[in-house]
Amino acid sequence: MISNYIAVLLPALLIFVVVYALLSKTELLGKNKAFAAAVAIIAAFLGILFKDVLVIINFMAPWFVVIFIFLVLLLVLLMILGVKEETIAEFVSKNKGFQMLIIAIALIIFFAALGYVYGERLLPVTAEKAPSEAKAITAGEAGTFKENVFKVIFNTKVLGALFILIVAIFAIVLLTREKI
Repeated sequence: MISNYIAVLLPALLIFVVVYALLSKTELLGKNKAFAAAVAIIAAFLGILFKDVLVIINFMAPWFVVIFIFLVLLLVLLMILGVKEETIAEFVSKNKGFQMLIIAIALIIFFAALGYVYGERLLPVTAEKAPSEAKAITAGEAGTFKENVFKVIFNTKVLGALFILIVAIFAIVLLTREKI
């Protein structure tokens, strides 16, 4: 019973904190903190009204907590091995590759949450314009949505395309970097 309240209150609190922080930092609505707080409260209440928003946030939150714990443990390990705080802070703030990695992980979690919420609901809509193989998937002949996503991701054509993309990325990075 209490978990139902927590499943609504924690996303609302998260929406409030994120919106208030963004409005305060960017000063998009001016320097009035009370107005920014009011807009953040309204955004939090609007977030509560939509069940899909709550499900997305409740799906994403544990993954971000796991990543946060992993990063804290990684920092502790690096400090035990003798790396100084200043070196770590400089690496995190100035290394674009690390920043892009964090953004990529966040986007993967976000798109996984969207797939979790909207995946099976959008399958019949997209299958009307798809070939007959997709219509068989929507009819339930080819398994559940999660099984189909797994089959697509680990398809040999998709893995081959990802491999070629990774090779191209490394080639571009190595060819365009400055001399050390």
